[in-house]
Amino acid sequence: MDKSQIAVLLQELAPLIEQRQAKLGLYLEKPESFNIFEVISDQYKKENLHSAILEFLLKNEPSFLKLFLKHLDNLKCLDGSAGNRLKTYFDTGSNIFVQREAGRREAGRVDILIHNGKQAIIIENKIKDAHDMNTQLCRYYHYAQQRGLEVVAIIYLPLSNHKEPPIELYQCDICKANKTCIGRNRFDFASLRKFTKILNIQSLVEILIQCASEQEDMNMFVRHYANLLRKIGAKSMTETENIAVIKEIFSKKDSLQAAYALAEIWHDKENYIRHAVNEVLCNSLRKEGYSDADDIFWDKRNKLLVKPLTGNDYFQRIIYKPQWFTLALEPKDSSMKQDADIVLSSLNCRYLTHLTPPEGNAFFSHRNFYFKELNPQDTLEEIVNQCMVCFGKLQKLATTYCKKQSSIN
Repeated sequence: MDKSQIAVLLQELAPLIEQRQAKLGLYLEKPESFNIFEVISDQYKKENLHSAILEFLLKNEPSFLKLFLKHLDNLKCLDGSAGNRLKTYFDTGSNIFVQREAGRREAGRVDILIHNGKQAIIIENKIKDAHDMNTQLCRYYHYAQQRGLEVVAIIYLPLSNHKEPPIELYQCDICKANKTCIGRNRFDFASLRKFTKILNIQSLVEILIQCASEQEDMNMFVRHYANLLRKIGAKSMTETENIAVIKEIFSKKDSLQAAYALAEIWHDKENYIRHAVNEVLCNSLRKEGYSDADDIFWDKRNKLLVKPLTGNDYFQRIIYKPQWFTLALEPKDSSMKQDADIVLSSLNCRYLTHLTPPEGNAFFSHRNFYFKELNPQDTLEEIVNQCMVCFGKLQKLATTYCKKQSSIN
C-alpha cells in the first residue's frame, strides 16, 4: 500500500466531500440522536407508516392541513402551470375528509385521498422509493370519478428530488377503450401533467417544522417525524455529489488503487482506532499523574497505568489496562467491591460499556471501552478528550462517594 497515493486521493476528493457534507448538513441540521419512531418499531422503513402519520396529521391537525394546502398551491404542476388553487376548494373550516388506502383491490388503493364531497386530491406516497405500477394514477383517477369526485390535484411524494411520475405508464384499459378518461375527447397525457405536482421530502419537512412551531402539544411528535424524514432523505439529497466522488475515484488507476487500499483499512477501523486511541490516551494519562506498573492482577506480561486516590477511605487507585482497554476501580478491601461497582455504574460515557469482571479477579469492578458506535465527526483527538473526561469523572465520583459514606458512618 502506498500511503502517498491515499494522501493524494484524499486531497483530490476534499472539495467534493466538502460540497457533499455542506449539502447534507443543510438538510440534516441537528436531528436528535434519539428518535421515537426508530425506537418503537421498524415500520418506519415502510410506506404504510408514513401514510398513516400523514393521514393522522391531515385529519387531526387543522394547522398542518392549512400549511399543507398552502404549500401545494405554491408548487408548479409537471407542465409548468400553477394548477388549480386548492384553497378555493378546501376551506379548513368546512368538512374535509381524509382517507388512507381508499379504493378497491382491482382498481388499486389510493395512498391518501383528501376530499370535500365534490373535489379530491390524490396523494401517491413514494417515500420509500417503491416502483411505479402501470396505470396506477389513472386507475386512482377513475376511482375518484366513480365516487362522483372531481380530481383537482395529484400529489406525487417521492424519496428523490430527481424522481417524477412516469406519466407514459398511466394509460389504463378504460382510457384505451373510450379515450375519454382525462382528456375531454381523447386520452391526453398532457392533461395529467396539468394537475400533477411533486412534493419532495425537504418541502414536507419544512411544513412539519412550521407546524411544530405553531402547535406546542404536537411539537415532539411532529419534530421527531420531521427528523426521521431528514435521515431517510439524506442519501437521495447527496446523490449528485456521491456520483461526482465516484467519478473522481474511477478517473485514474492510482486513485482507484488508493481507494481500495483505504477501503480495506477502513473495514477493520474499530480495531485500528482502538490501538490509535490507546497510544494517545496512555500518553495523556501519564501527563495527568498516571504511572506505569506491572500487571500483577491479570497478566504479569502486560502493563497497567495507575493513579493513587490519596485521602480516600474506600478506594486505593484507578487502574487502566491498555491491553483490554479497561478502566477499573480498586477498593481497599475486597468487602468494598460493591462500593466500586456502585461508583462505576454511575459513570456514563458513549465509549464505555459495563462488563462483569474476568473470572478469578472478582476483587475489581471495571468497565471496558467500546468503539462500535462512533460518530462520523469523531476525530482521534475528540475521542481521547472524551475518554479523559471519563477518567476525571471517575476520580470525582470516587471522592464524592467516600465523603458521602463517611458522613453516613
